[in-house]
Amino acid sequence: MFCAMLALTWRTWPDAMVDFGRELYVPWRIVEGQRLFSELAYHNGPLSPHVNALWFSLFGVSLSSLLWLNGLVLVGVTLLMRALLRQFVPPGGATVGTVTFVALFGFGQYVAIGNYNWMCPYSHEVTHGIAAALLALCCLSSYARSHRLLFAFGGGAAIGLAFLTKAEVFVAGAAAAGLGFLLVMRARARDGGSWRGSAALALVGLALPPCIAFGALAATRPIGDALTGTLGTWAHLAGSRIGEQSFFAAISGLDDPIASMWLLTRWSLIWCGVLVLLASIGRLLPERLRTGASLALAASSVAGAVWVGPSFPDQWLRPLPLLLAVVTAQGLARAWRTRSRTRADVAAEATRVAFTAFALLLLVKVLLHVRVGHYGFGLAMPGTALLAAWVLASTPLLLARWVGASLAPVRIAAIGLSIGLAFCHVALTYWNVAAKPHTVGTGSDRFMADTRGLVLQAAKDWLEDNTAVDATLTVFVDCEILNYIARRRNPIPFGNFNPHQVRLFGEATMIAALNRDPPDIIALIQRDTSEYGARFFSQDYGRKLAGWIRTHYAPVGPPPSIAGQTGAAKDIHLRFWRRKP
Repeated sequence: MFCAMLALTWRTWPDAMVDFGRELYVPWRIVEGQRLFSELAYHNGPLSPHVNALWFSLFGVSLSSLLWLNGLVLVGVTLLMRALLRQFVPPGGATVGTVTFVALFGFGQYVAIGNYNWMCPYSHEVTHGIAAALLALCCLSSYARSHRLLFAFGGGAAIGLAFLTKAEVFVAGAAAAGLGFLLVMRARARDGGSWRGSAALALVGLALPPCIAFGALAATRPIGDALTGTLGTWAHLAGSRIGEQSFFAAISGLDDPIASMWLLTRWSLIWCGVLVLLASIGRLLPERLRTGASLALAASSVAGAVWVGPSFPDQWLRPLPLLLAVVTAQGLARAWRTRSRTRADVAAEATRVAFTAFALLLLVKVLLHVRVGHYGFGLAMPGTALLAAWVLASTPLLLARWVGASLAPVRIAAIGLSIGLAFCHVALTYWNVAAKPHTVGTGSDRFMADTRGLVLQAAKDWLEDNTAVDATLTVFVDCEILNYIARRRNPIPFGNFNPHQVRLFGEATMIAALNRDPPDIIALIQRDTSEYGARFFSQDYGRKLAGWIRTHYAPVGPPPSIAGQTGAAKDIHLRFWRRKP
């Protein structure tokens, strides 16, 4: 499955303009000696940029180099997921869960914008943070089985690493690991064992990565920058007014909560109906008809998926938070009630509760709008992988226990439904990949893009033909990838000027940076940013920045001619400005 999805989506993973340019540009500049948080503005934790910069320093600065690292992270997370799921799902469930992860999330492309996959994530803090949290849960499981202090320390240290990524991943990982650790400690205390030393070591491990990060940053930066950098997302939460922004309201489903609740309810009823149908096939039909009915349901599911293809609605995952909440509460109650257990039993129950709690808490940011695509590639991944394992491994057993349903017919029908659902997502990925026929960049930086790639390549060609190699470049609105593929340094800390970033860092601060070190060239790549609540730079937001540009810069000739600028690129306008004498 890994090789098949890799081949299907080869080098189509980044987005031609949004987000991923930062993931390439920032570690490149760190390798070149610039300091994160002082000379490079950044609103997440320091772990991922420095990990990627270290990789660049060892294996070269290129997209291909980063793809190797991200592929290793993908493999590592697959192994961690398998190790965790094997603790508490029936045989075969762990394999189903990991295959689901690779097929649907590892390489999937479900929206027009790239970056929502594990090969080229919009933010490496998501993938690295989830990997660290899963490692912490593995340490928890190992500690519950062996009571070795090393695993308690390792689990705390892994959560400490997650602290250096993104707030939502850290909170989910810390709360889930803490809950699992509490269950293990309770079992130890009930058996007369000592738990204080383990708890102390776990806390030391938790504190160690942030302390090391602060010390390393403070050695080369002002204390304030070091503290802000170590805190990462937390330092910006108070002033970012995230809840006021249409983008974050839309991804969470809070832009229209009534409609979101209705979709959640409707899909909950649909999936309850599917369960009733499976139970009916396995219990109510005469035995001689059960296999035929299950085969018919499986075949019709696959046929329906082929017919619907990429147009299958993405709302089907909306009930996932409800399911995870019920399972987490049920597992916690059972673990709390049960008294006489072996270490293996304690480990299995603590791992189950911690994993389901982690999967649930990751969904808080998208609570009423859970989907496989967009932010779901990371936030919905553990829950969906667990759901797949349950559907194919646990559901037939539960129906057999509850209503006496025959196992084989239920399994056949569940397999058919799952294959059909997976086919729809792979078909949508194929459809989006097919819309990326244009090559951007050369050599090891080459990738495929939609028509927006034509704009990016035209901008790169213009810079190479009309500017010196050491010319500095600032790109408006949010296309840092141009700085990277053209290898042109941005002299100011800010490389993103969309409404969210302007609100986060402040227009006055950005103008002050431009006054201190104005770039030789400004590239204005104007695009619609309505998802952030303001449509166009200079018209709906960033007016002071636009005024500063007009005062100090003059447009350079006519805009570059771009053949084939249709589709996703038809409303994107490219113009270069050169500093006035």
